[in-house]
Amino acid sequence: MYQINTILRGMAIALFMLIHIAVGYAQTISPVLDSILNKRLRDQRNSLGVKGLSAAVTFPDGSVWSGGAGVSSLAPLDSITKDHAFNIGSVTKTITSACILQMADDSLLQLDDKISEWLPPFNFIDSSITIHQLLRHQSGIYDIITSPGFQPAMLNDIDSMWTKHNAIKTFIQTPDFAPGTSWAYSNTNYLLLGMIIEAVSGQLYHQEIRERFLDPLNLATFAHPPFETLPPSVSNVWLDLNGDGTTDDAGGFIYEWNSFNYVAGPSGAYFSTSADLARWITTLVGTEDVLSPAMLQQAQVTASGATLPAGTKYGLGLMERKFMNITAFGHGGDLGYCANAWYFPSKNIGIAVLNNDASKNSWQVAPVVQALLQAYMNYQLATPAVAPAEDVYEMRVSPNPFTDMIYLTATLPQQTTSVKCEIVNTLGQTVLVFPSIKTNENTVNMPLQMTGYLPGGTYFLRVFADGQMIGTHKVLKSE
Repeated sequence: MYQINTILRGMAIALFMLIHIAVGYAQTISPVLDSILNKRLRDQRNSLGVKGLSAAVTFPDGSVWSGGAGVSSLAPLDSITKDHAFNIGSVTKTITSACILQMADDSLLQLDDKISEWLPPFNFIDSSITIHQLLRHQSGIYDIITSPGFQPAMLNDIDSMWTKHNAIKTFIQTPDFAPGTSWAYSNTNYLLLGMIIEAVSGQLYHQEIRERFLDPLNLATFAHPPFETLPPSVSNVWLDLNGDGTTDDAGGFIYEWNSFNYVAGPSGAYFSTSADLARWITTLVGTEDVLSPAMLQQAQVTASGATLPAGTKYGLGLMERKFMNITAFGHGGDLGYCANAWYFPSKNIGIAVLNNDASKNSWQVAPVVQALLQAYMNYQLATPAVAPAEDVYEMRVSPNPFTDMIYLTATLPQQTTSVKCEIVNTLGQTVLVFPSIKTNENTVNMPLQMTGYLPGGTYFLRVFADGQMIGTHKVLKSE
């Protein structure tokens, strides 16, 4: 069963990727939208006062926008770009849970299995706890990462090879509550899930994740240190190193902290770019390429009594919360860096935001998700829903840059009765509308006279034929 399901899923994912690459990723982002989202990201970075942000948005047509703002380091200067990878913290839990749920889809395990069926006994861990309770943080198991002795031990020798088993055995304490009677977030739950993945698959956690998800989905920048090579560009992390309340450049401390990464892998060790993270959360929640519809629906059922900020609820490795009263599923994460990854089913878009500055946590950076969502929705409202393919017309403008006059020459898709033009700024706001002209041809030559004051800068000329937008051309206004 495992082999058959794996082969069929691999074929389905391969087909999905071929279609997605041929149809989706070939789509390009509107220059107006690209400018809007980049400006919004820069504004949010300045507002938060953090060193660097990266963000990405996946769109319904399969295209992906990504951008960066701020710095990775100051000496030497390394500005954040869309190619920088960051630690994604506990967003890693979406990967771990997806693996467990996919194994359940493959009938390799059942969510109601007791952990004693897969794991050795531990002091203070009830052997009757189920996999389902681990996934939803309803086990009551103590979070070993909060143990007073855990961090000093991991820092004592950052290259020491702690196993998950030894770390749990060393730092576990009495449970917070009896299994299934309450809710409390515990990283230990996901360390145990990682061990179950290894017990079921017969290979190391990161190997199973790579074979099931990362390679088939072409998520090339995902990496789990110290086992895997990180992408070429990795953002430095900024931490308060001397206790003065300000963050300092800690370089590659997190990805070089091997002792911690050996232990924390299934809970929060992965690195990724924002684009690949947005693609992951979109594929996980927005398609049937990872989980069966029934399993995905079960993952979205949240626990009662979950106490998380902003009314956030917790399912099987997926958080549920609202941005602008729009429901999203995803996760946040913090490990010096912080991350947010959310998919909005009603909009069919995914948004990922990564931050390299420990002065703000994932809850404090979540407003960037909302700001990008708002920018996209504003753009949708201001932009016609349908535009023809770019190769069905030709359009030229001169001079460009212009001062007080633009001459438009265009070959229209078909014979047209009227042509109308407008100029929008980089926020998608219409700043100038020209009178429409009548025509019975499929070509047009028209002068566009500027009226009123228009500041120098970048704009976009939109052309409408019989009320339908047929093209956009970037223009520059001279001072």
